[in-house]
Amino acid sequence: MDTSVLLDDRIRQFPCEGVCYAAIAGSHSYGLATAESDIDVRGIFCWTLDEAIQLYPPSDTISRTSTDLDFSFWEIGKALRLLCNNNGNLIELLHNPLCVFDSEIGAQMKELSTLAISAKLADYYRGYSYSQRKRAVVARGGKALVYAYREIYAGICLLETGRIVFDFFNLIDYMSERGFYSELLAWAMGNRKAEVDEIARREYERELDRLDELIDKAREGTRLPQHPPPELEERANALLYNCRTWSL
Repeated sequence: MDTSVLLDDRIRQFPCEGVCYAAIAGSHSYGLATAESDIDVRGIFCWTLDEAIQLYPPSDTISRTSTDLDFSFWEIGKALRLLCNNNGNLIELLHNPLCVFDSEIGAQMKELSTLAISAKLADYYRGYSYSQRKRAVVARGGKALVYAYREIYAGICLLETGRIVFDFFNLIDYMSERGFYSELLAWAMGNRKAEVDEIARREYERELDRLDELIDKAREGTRLPQHPPPELEERANALLYNCRTWSL
């Protein structure tokens, strides 16, 4: 995990006011960053009451991109709805070890994200892995292949242990201890720009089909709840109300 990126002062030059939480996502948090990797900053912000009660409120998603720095922030109302819908991107964001800004609201969001962890996240990890499988053939080659493995490894680990693990090398060790080792992944880690040829494609299809079976087995045996509790939506609604009315 590339903690040196935290020293870059530009990452705290947020694209909006009212930020309550921000973290560095993507390759840096996964331990997969290279010298060419962009810095992806994801976060949550709050509208003022005046903005929230407008007939046409501002955008609830704010993005800004520069040469090597990408920002993407959700307004807290949208973030809470995503959280209640078991959105894996948001749940991972709130567990991210590379947090660059936090607040009392951010702390409460992190508490809620723990409540949101359930067996339903298997669908998120499987779906993201599948999209990377397709991209590996179409455009992104070895890089997409690496991310296809990372996502499904993370899903299996979460279902079996209840932990969201970011560092991909720790996930590789975890899967190796379970008896799963991929020579193709080892190749892809060192050849991220290489095209995936037909032989490699057949091999990763075989391996990822096996990983699909493993994540199904992990879901069947998980101790995680099958769905988030009703309490999650109740507490999310209360937090949103407090955020909207705190200035009154």
